[in-house]
Amino acid sequence: MGVNNEAVLEFEYPDLATLEVEYRTQWTDPDFMKLFREAEQCIYPQSGRTEMYEDAFDIA
Repeated sequence: MGVNNEAVLEFEYPDLATLEVEYRTQWTDPDFMKLFREAEQCIYPQSGRTEMYEDAFDIA
């Protein structure tokens, strides 16, 4: 069994710098923030989270 009412969005970026540019662009865009604030009412308070996964590499 998993978590009820959970949505998972997955995005891939070529590198962390690209993610940071897009992240900053979204949070400073008035249209994005309007949509984000409207969607916020559908999220249970303090239940949202962000996880970042990276590809594993060989350890010497």
